[in-house]
Amino acid sequence: MGGCSPSSAGQPFPSASGCPLPLPSPEVGGIFALIPPGDFDAAGLSSASALVTPCQLNATNGDHKLTFIGAYADPARTVLLFSTNPGQQPCQYPRQYARCFTIPPTISISDGQGSINASSSTGGGLPDEYFFSLDAGPRLGADGIANLTVTVPGFSPYGPADGSQPAPGEWVFSLALKVQPSVTIGAVPSQFDLGSWKVTTEAAEVTPSVIHVQTVINGALVTDVVSTTVVLLDSSGTPVNQIVTSAAVTVPKQQLNTTNDKITRVND
Repeated sequence: MGGCSPSSAGQPFPSASGCPLPLPSPEVGGIFALIPPGDFDAAGLSSASALVTPCQLNATNGDHKLTFIGAYADPARTVLLFSTNPGQQPCQYPRQYARCFTIPPTISISDGQGSINASSSTGGGLPDEYFFSLDAGPRLGADGIANLTVTVPGFSPYGPADGSQPAPGEWVFSLALKVQPSVTIGAVPSQFDLGSWKVTTEAAEVTPSVIHVQTVINGALVTDVVSTTVVLLDSSGTPVNQIVTSAAVTVPKQQLNTTNDKITRVND
């Protein structure tokens, strides 16, 4: 199984395995020789394709094959790219693009300080190509690099991997990943009132892949927050295309009470 499915318009299969892979020369397509452009578009990485780390690690579940083909991280996002074996049967729904077999939605990512807890999303690029996106960046190690451990349930290593020994039924692999820097947006106020809500800005930044604003709203339940609660506008007043909006409580659920359940962290 290569880094690109046969549907990838004749992209060559890389013969090497590991993470990271050597980057092919521009004459043969560079990063696009390993990962098709449609994957970057689907994952919101078209502006940051040159910053994606290409990989080639494989696992199986019966006849299903899963290949980890790349990763990207900045302070707002951690994105993993996968390819599956071609020819899966389409789902029995009209005009549904996704295949019945997709990557597991319960992938977990941890860094040197523990699990990265954040909302996540999955989606498809080209047929048989998928991404998993975590709405938080990893924390850096002492070497300035994020040392990640990824757990994919339901798969076992197949072929060359990185030498880790996963528990039965889990595919566990590790990688060292550079976290791309961000630029702070100084025009966003640090605190302001919105009706009865008190809003504190925890982050307002531009990364190579997204514009990210993280706020904490004191007085709002998670269910009070909708996609239009926080809207980003450009200089002409036009809304910026949102990749994801998420809202969550600020404490573990077992610690919720009638006071802190009305403190909500919002990411846009």
